[in-house]
Amino acid sequence: MNNFINFISSPIRALYSVSFYFEVLFKKRGQGILFLLYLAILVSIPSTIKLCSTISFHLENNVIYVANQIPKTYLDRTGTLRTFDKNESFKQIYTEDGVLAVVFNIEDRMYESQSEPIIEFNSKTFRLNYAKGTVLRYVDALGPKGSLNDLLEPYTLKSLADMANAFAFLFYALAAFVMLGLNVVLTAALSNFLFTIVGKIKTSFGNLLRLSCYANTICAVVMTLQILFNVTFSYLVMMLLPMIYMILFVKTFHYELVNHGIEGFIKQHDLKNAKVVSKKYDSNGNLESSEDHLENESDKLNVSDDSSDKDDNNKNNKGGYFAP
Repeated sequence: MNNFINFISSPIRALYSVSFYFEVLFKKRGQGILFLLYLAILVSIPSTIKLCSTISFHLENNVIYVANQIPKTYLDRTGTLRTFDKNESFKQIYTEDGVLAVVFNIEDRMYESQSEPIIEFNSKTFRLNYAKGTVLRYVDALGPKGSLNDLLEPYTLKSLADMANAFAFLFYALAAFVMLGLNVVLTAALSNFLFTIVGKIKTSFGNLLRLSCYANTICAVVMTLQILFNVTFSYLVMMLLPMIYMILFVKTFHYELVNHGIEGFIKQHDLKNAKVVSKKYDSNGNLESSEDHLENESDKLNVSDDSSDKDDNNKNNKGGYFAP
């Protein structure tokens, strides 16, 4: 239960706690992709709620209102749409706002209209003008014994709306996952240089990807703000924000390593399965000795000292290999 609560609350910790990234590096191996999926789901929720609200509003105020005015119909053996009342073979139906929504024209007569309807019903086909003029035959859409009125029942329309909302949620989640995933790869690639040059740290690309997944939590927040408040942020901002977290982590990592030493660093972060290689340098920066403290066959994190920065009081600084 505690692990579940920790996972659920991890986006909050990833936003404010630099020390949390030590836990990500050393103790959350294999969880990066799962966390990224979790972020994508969180981002897709406000988008889906916003779409559901819009669909529900139009369904209640326009769609059902218009559907109730469409005449009762049936399909004959030739797949032609017929009405029970011949006087209703042609009808223009407007929404409560005065927008032409439907032209019911099963006589295929010529008519004039100041605006194009959203849907036009003809004798054998119906045309969806909002979907780039898509034309479908009744027998293909409804089947040979299908009923147009059954399709336009309020219960059926609400069921279709629920299906649309479910597909929209999946689409939004997939889109968010792809966008965040691309940013994660870019962040990891840039961080490789950051770790090596700034922090004097060499680690696997898998570790960088995992750290980048959590660092991109801020991008998930930005994406949510864009959805809720209709604001726009450039991709450059989306790319640079995670790098701030990576820079802070590298600086903290290097600071703790220098101030606590290898053994103190291991105890502080409870690295029981780490492999540590302690290195001693002479005053000229040449390697004097290398000693293994612990053994582990897992992937290693290489932390090295820059010999050019050593002085007489710092010539025994250590570097090491760490493996989560």
